[in-house]
Amino acid sequence: MKSETMNPQAQQVWHKPSDSGRMALAFYRGMLGAFSPALPLLLLARARRGKEDLSRINERRGYPSQDRPEGTVIWIHGASVGESLAALPLIECLLEKPDRTVLVTTGTVTSEKLMAERLPPRSVERRDLARQ
Repeated sequence: MKSETMNPQAQQVWHKPSDSGRMALAFYRGMLGAFSPALPLLLLARARRGKEDLSRINERRGYPSQDRPEGTVIWIHGASVGESLAALPLIECLLEKPDRTVLVTTGTVTSEKLMAERLPPRSVERRDLARQ
C-alpha cells in the first residue's frame, strides 16, 4: 500500500553545497592549515598532562603503527571508556567470521589501556584515526 503523505524531501538525491556551506568548508580548511604546525606542540603538552602516550603520538597524527591486516577489516571507534566497553560484545560477534579483523580506535589514554587488555584475538587497537 502506497502512503499518501510521502515526504518530497525523501526523494531528493544530492545537491551542491550552498554558498554558506562552501564558505564554511573553506574557513575550516584554512584554519586547519594555519594551526597544523602547532599540532606537535599541542600533543606534547597533552602528553605532559598524561592525556597522550608519547610512544603512540604518530598514530594521533594519522600514521599507523602496524600494517593493515589481511582480509576484511571492520573499524569501530570508542571515544570514551563507556563507548569502548559497550563495543566489546559487538566486536566478539563480528569476529565470529574467521576472515574478519576489527580495528578499534579510542579517544582517551584510559580507554586505550582498557581495550588493549580486554580485546579478543584478531582485534587491533590503535590510539586514533589510523590512515591505511
